[in-house]
Amino acid sequence: LEGNTSLLAIQALCNLGHSVVIWNCRIDPKPPIEDYDMAILWTGRPIDRSLFGNKPIGVVYLDDPEYWSSPNNEDKSNANTIEKVTEGYEKIFTNMKWGGFDENKYHWLPMGCSHHVHGKYSLTDDEKKIWGSDVVFIGTKRGKRGELLTAIAKKLNLSVSGVINIYN
Repeated sequence: LEGNTSLLAIQALCNLGHSVVIWNCRIDPKPPIEDYDMAILWTGRPIDRSLFGNKPIGVVYLDDPEYWSSPNNEDKSNANTIEKVTEGYEKIFTNMKWGGFDENKYHWLPMGCSHHVHGKYSLTDDEKKIWGSDVVFIGTKRGKRGELLTAIAKKLNLSVSGVINIYN
């Protein structure tokens, strides 16, 4: 499961009366055979749509589509482009928007967080020396992410460090 968004989605579906079965395709190559209402794949890797028969299915695409078109992309096969990973699925969810984002084809599902997991902790002076900030962000510095982190930090009176640009 990726982060808390999947846990929040599972909780919401259960609260609505749906049956939810969790499957990790990296551990078991075959999807569950238990009865379930729908399948939602949380992946950035292609999974054969036919494994699910006629069940309604959606896929949450986790990779950054702009990465696959970047000249800095180390995987020149483009095996995990959004077109390949989402081929044949009825609903396609993404956790980001990009240039040319087609709202008729993709559904934006922002990353979720839970106050039970995410929140400000009071750090001791020794912990502050180790961690250096209240929040550390590791990811791509594209679009307005830097501005977003700065605005959040200012509003919540937090120090943020660690913005890493892994590709342009």
